[in-house]
This record gives sequence, C-alpha cells and structure tokens, in this order.
Amino acid sequence: MLPAFSPDGRSLAFERFMGGVSEIYLLRVSVDLLPEGEPRQLTFEDKWSGFPAWMPDGKEIIYASGNKIHNSSLWRISASGSGKPKPLPFSGEDIAFDPGISLQAHRLAYKRMSWDINIWRCQIPAAAEKPSPPSGLVASTRVQESAQYSPDGRAIAYVAWASGSAEIWVCDRDGTNPSQLTHLGGRTPLVPHWSPDGKTIVFSMTAKGQSDLFVIPAQGGEIRQLTRTPSNERNPTYSRDGRWIYLDSDRSGVSEVWKMPADSGDAVQVTRKGGSNPLESLDGKTLFYSKPKDQENNELWKVPADGGDEIRILEDVYLSNFDVKQQGVYYVSQEAQTGTQFLFLFNDFARKRTRRIGTTRNWVQWGFTVSPDEQWILLTQGTRDTRADLMLVENFH
Repeated sequence: MLPAFSPDGRSLAFERFMGGVSEIYLLRVSVDLLPEGEPRQLTFEDKWSGFPAWMPDGKEIIYASGNKIHNSSLWRISASGSGKPKPLPFSGEDIAFDPGISLQAHRLAYKRMSWDINIWRCQIPAAAEKPSPPSGLVASTRVQESAQYSPDGRAIAYVAWASGSAEIWVCDRDGTNPSQLTHLGGRTPLVPHWSPDGKTIVFSMTAKGQSDLFVIPAQGGEIRQLTRTPSNERNPTYSRDGRWIYLDSDRSGVSEVWKMPADSGDAVQVTRKGGSNPLESLDGKTLFYSKPKDQENNELWKVPADGGDEIRILEDVYLSNFDVKQQGVYYVSQEAQTGTQFLFLFNDFARKRTRRIGTTRNWVQWGFTVSPDEQWILLTQGTRDTRADLMLVENFH
C-alpha cells in the first residue's frame, strides 16, 4: 500500500500489513519498473507504519508511525536500514501523517489532525420509551476505546493511551477509579475480554509482526502468553463455562474461528467458510461470529457450538460491533441513505424483529458491549468536530 518511488526511480517504498501491524518495505526496480529481487523490510516497530516519502537525496525516508493511525507521529530512517528511526521534533501531540517533500525547495508538508475518541454510554430504553443520545463515560485527551463489561457488570476493562502508549485499564461501571492493568512498553493490546468468573482478562497483542493471545489477572499481575504459533491469533473470548477460549486465526490460510483450552493447548477449528470476532450465546449452545461484507460492514453468522450448519442472521453490522444476550443480539448499523448516522439496534430472536434503541451522528469505532442487566451500551466513538490542518515546514533537511 501507499507506494512511493525514490528520486532516481529505482527503488519503491511501500507499506505492508502483517499480523495486525504494518511496516515499511523497499523494493529495487529496473528502468522498466520490473522488480529486482525480493522486498526488503526497513522498519521493525511492531506497530502501524506507513505513508513513506523520500528525501531529495534518496538516502532517507520520512514516514508516519504509531500504535494506530489515530496516534501517529513522523519519523525518519536511513534507506540503507542502518541506524535507528528518529522522531521528527515538530509532530507534537496531535496525529501527524501523510508527509510530502519538495525535491528542490527543502520543504516538508504533512497532515495534522486531532481526534476526540473516547468511550460513551447509552441507556437502553424500554419498548415505549424514546431513545436518548449517548453521553461520555470515560473521557480523556488521549484515545480510549474497546470497553467490555465484567460478568457482574461492576467493572469495565478498556484500552487507553493515557500513559502515552496503549495499555489495558480497568474502572468502575460509572467510569470512576481508573487503574492501569498492563505495562506493555509500546505494544498494542486489542479488545480485552473477561473470563466468566471475572478473575482473568484475555487479549491479543502483536510482537515481531505476529499476533498472539495473552491473559492477565483482572486484579493485576503477571501476563501469560497462550499461543506461540507462526499464524496470527486475534479477538479472543471465553466460552460461558470458562473452559474454552474462542479466537480467530489465519493458520488455515484464511481467517476462521477456532477454540482452544483456556489454560492453553491445541486449538480446534470451528468454522469452515470464514469467520472472526467469535462470541458464544449465554446458554453456551450457539457461537456467533462475523464475516466481512465490505471495508466497514460485516455479516453476522451463527453455528452450533458443537458443530453444524453455519447460518447468516444479519447483513449489516458496522465494524463487527455486536453483543449477544438471552433474547437477541445488540449491534451497530450505519444508516444506509446518507451514511452520516449510526443506529443502535436490537434483533429479537423469537420475534424475528429489529428495534431501534439509539442513534449517534458521531463516528463509531470498534468496541461495543452491553451491560449484563441490559440497561446500558458502551461504545467507542469520535466526535465529528475533528480538527485537520495542512502543515508546512521550511528549510527541512
């Protein structure tokens, strides 16, 4: 992705995704733009790196890097691969990306944005009540996302950049008393999920271009790695009896849902036609999971937990944001006509009917959970008053 030719036209820098992260690669090309050899990896940062731009002499590359694009800054690195990447001092606290360099005028232009991405709460109305808009729950000047209620509904686990890098935090159900649970040193954890007894939290994390599963005591303590396979394992959730961990893995060549013993061990394949983001029903009899429909929307499918036919039940789930309860599934869908509004919906299994329970015009991100008493929804969203500027640096060398 995002290819950029060197000034002499003989090298191509580009971004390659692997295991949930992306790195910058270089490829030598002939005068006829044919590949000469294999691409060479230039960055080894185990996070998102992209938007490469060449310096006029072809000896260095400027690029954006961060835990995610909404937490990125600008860096420079030698095209030879020697030396460590160095941050550019003017990136600041905002999001900096997409650099462009003048070959003659010694100028650097780049985009700077400021996003307000936080965890919001929406009360689920009774059937005859009018839905109310979401209100902020866990707010910060840094990104906070991917909240999950504990099984008893008294605590919330989430991912936050409050310490300067992505970590798992835990707070009370009203957003008070936040405490940092992990200290990962720059690696990015994804979507923490609680064990049924509330004692353990499982999550995925990428290291050296490979995503694996980890667990940590909910009260804090030592992190234990569960998987060490050459494939990528992501989006873990516990079975309702706590004996299994469901996950999606690309070990078969495509993303499928697998399950493994909660204490680690060999995994067993569950789906056969693609699947990710698994979540078991409350009675443990059915497994729900998503399949991509397009870049942002997913289909929701189900299969008996002990094997059987795979059945599609919903067609438009935004960013795999769904949660399963006893009577049905709560989910987010993008309003079809304009795409400027997101709908919070409930699909009743028995009545085969969908009810609107809320809306927002803010940008919904990945991360969606419903309280055990089905009174509240937590979701990640960014406000639409995002500030964006085009920045110019003079005398850039």
